[in-house]
Amino acid sequence: MIRWLQIKQKENKEGSPAFEIIEERDILEEKYHLSYPYIFTHENKNYALIESHRVNKLELYEVTENLSLKKIKTIFEKPPLLSKYMD
Repeated sequence: MIRWLQIKQKENKEGSPAFEIIEERDILEEKYHLSYPYIFTHENKNYALIESHRVNKLELYEVTENLSLKKIKTIFEKPPLLSKYMD
C-alpha cells in the first residue's frame, strides 16, 4: 500500500521541531508489498517509480492532480529463473 501524507511542521512545548499529520489517505493498493516510491518530475509532470521485490516488478505511475497514481507501464519484470530454452 502507498499512502499520501500531508504534514505540517510546528514546534513542541520545548521548542523542538515536531510534525502534525494534516491529511492521510491510501493512493495505491496491491495484493503484494510495494516499496517506497521514487518520486520525480519530468517535463512538468510528476511520476512515481514503485518497486515490488515479491513479484519482481518495477512500475512507472503518473501522479495525477488529485494525487492518485495512474499506471503508465511496467519498466522491468524479472523472468522466471528457469527457461524452457535451458533444457
